[in-house]
Amino acid sequence: MNQGYQELAERIRAELPELEQTGKRIQHIWDQYQRVDVDDRAVYLDSTALNLHGFYSGLERLFELTARHVDRLSPSGEPGIAI
Repeated sequence: MNQGYQELAERIRAELPELEQTGKRIQHIWDQYQRVDVDDRAVYLDSTALNLHGFYSGLERLFELTARHVDRLSPSGEPGIAI
C-alpha cells in the first residue's frame, strides 16, 4: 500500500474511537432526555445538539483529510451547497 494511504488509514483508525465514543454519548444523553420531565429537557436537548455537531465535525475532518490525500487538494466552497 502507498505510504500516503497507509498514513491516511492510520489517521482514520485513530479518529474512529473518538467518533464512536461521541455516538455513545449522544445516545446516552438522548435516552436521559426521554426520561426526564418536560420542563427539564432543554439542557439534554442542547447537549445532544452540541455532541451531534462534534460528531459531524469529526466526520467532516476525516472527509477533508481523505480528499487531501486522494485528490491532492482541499475541498472548498460552502458546506451543503451542491454545484
